[in-house]
Amino acid sequence: MSAGRTPAPKLVLVHGYLDGPAVWQRVLHHLGGLSPTARCVRLTPIGARQQGSAELLEAYAHQVHSECTRSAGDAPIVLIGHSMGGAVAELAAAKGIQALTGLVLITPSPLRGVPLPIEVMQRFATRAARTDRDEIRAGKRALAVDLDAAAQDIMATATLETGEAFALEQLRAWTGGHPQGLAPSRVDVPVQLVTTDDKFFTAELLRQEATRFRDATPRHVAAAGHWPQLEQPGRLAAAIKDFLARLAPAASGG
Repeated sequence: MSAGRTPAPKLVLVHGYLDGPAVWQRVLHHLGGLSPTARCVRLTPIGARQQGSAELLEAYAHQVHSECTRSAGDAPIVLIGHSMGGAVAELAAAKGIQALTGLVLITPSPLRGVPLPIEVMQRFATRAARTDRDEIRAGKRALAVDLDAAAQDIMATATLETGEAFALEQLRAWTGGHPQGLAPSRVDVPVQLVTTDDKFFTAELLRQEATRFRDATPRHVAAAGHWPQLEQPGRLAAAIKDFLARLAPAASGG
């Protein structure tokens, strides 16, 4: 590394509800030179049914914080979270992470929680118990705009690997939320908030959520629903690269 040049950032990525590390494969491909050092966190169950949503989210955030600590080195860290993983990433960032320079939230679940009507919660709970791949694929398509067959398979596999018990734990976490989400965010680094044509976490909802952050830049990725990392990975990668260039012109990774 030449004198005065900032090293390319290390990316730490956090998946969302019913997903896993494999959902990041496509966008990492488009990120090119940034992908070899990227760490894709696999959240693991807490397994304590009596714990509330705040305690569950805190426990997931601790897992992410620990991964960031293990990843610490000379390079800056940029934390990226999708859906429920966005709420978890915000909590982890708020705990303080050495060398953290930015936070990317992709169609994030609001940290305050998403209270759902009883019948909708029951529908989510029913989906969490599904083991038929075709039914799982159909459920994913309902929240997507441009999800091809291979992407549907990636997510069906992730759902089956999650299992019903962990899925219900995650559901309780992101719908119940955390008290920190009711106040201005404690995150003190620049934030990129990625919106899409998602009909669940809508662009309007997330633009309102962006006001909680001291320094948040909205970025819209068109022709994608809830999973832009699989539906429009090239466009999402371009958004992330632009954000990294803003953080440090020499650290955009080319």
